[in-house]
Amino acid sequence: MAVAGQIVKGARSRVERYRALGLSVSDRTLPLEATNDLEKMRETLELVITQSKEIGKDKVKTPDAIVLLEEASNSRSMLARDDYDARRWSDGVADTREDIANSGKVVLDAVNGSPAGDPAAANEKPPVAVVPVASNSGSAMPAENRPPDTTVAVNDKPAYVPLPPLVVKEEPKKEDPKPVTETQKAQPVDDGSPMDVGSSLIAYATSKPQPIYPSNAKSVRATGVVKVEVTVSETGEVAQVQKASGPSMLQAAAKDAIRKWKFKPFLRDGQPVRATGSVSFNFAL
Repeated sequence: MAVAGQIVKGARSRVERYRALGLSVSDRTLPLEATNDLEKMRETLELVITQSKEIGKDKVKTPDAIVLLEEASNSRSMLARDDYDARRWSDGVADTREDIANSGKVVLDAVNGSPAGDPAAANEKPPVAVVPVASNSGSAMPAENRPPDTTVAVNDKPAYVPLPPLVVKEEPKKEDPKPVTETQKAQPVDDGSPMDVGSSLIAYATSKPQPIYPSNAKSVRATGVVKVEVTVSETGEVAQVQKASGPSMLQAAAKDAIRKWKFKPFLRDGQPVRATGSVSFNFAL
């Protein structure tokens, strides 16, 4: 927890440092050294977020995990590459926090004033209070079934963690399952993974700024083809540069150029999805 706190604090200090210099962390024209620095910080925060989710599975550590998850996710959102990236991390923290809170009784224990790890408290059921909840049937819902708000401690200081409002929906009438046809069986399952274009992305590009030939490469007359593999976001922007191959003196220029490219959104079943592919730059004198 101490190390994670230092990482979150360091990330926020780094954002403030860039702002003090009049720079934006989402600026795709930053020097390569600055871009690599920010990418390393993003990767480290994402590691903290992943481990926070793992810690949250332990009921005793759930309150600390929720706070750490929210702080790390907020810091990751401050370091977002673009608006889409910022929304992804700000929206994801609410869903994950709810999953962690509902995974055990520790949240209810905190509200009722019982110790989180007390076995006797775990066996007690809080008194059931009926809270009116509007529904088509006019019925009321017991308060024990509503996800409560809770207060958890951060360095012995209270931190309010609200949970999303409850939405009560009537379950639809169940119908007898219909037999699955052979056509339905043959349809691929969308597992959320990026679409592999499997070829060059040049044909799908809508904006193709050319790389700047490095002066040191010109002086030694370095030439050749640099192949850059990238991930394209749902909005058609380069979300991540995977790797590059080719003359090492020319790779940085190719990476800087591809980050400014724009592509047509890739569709799967009519919905925009992330995609992977490559672009090759031919440096010649």
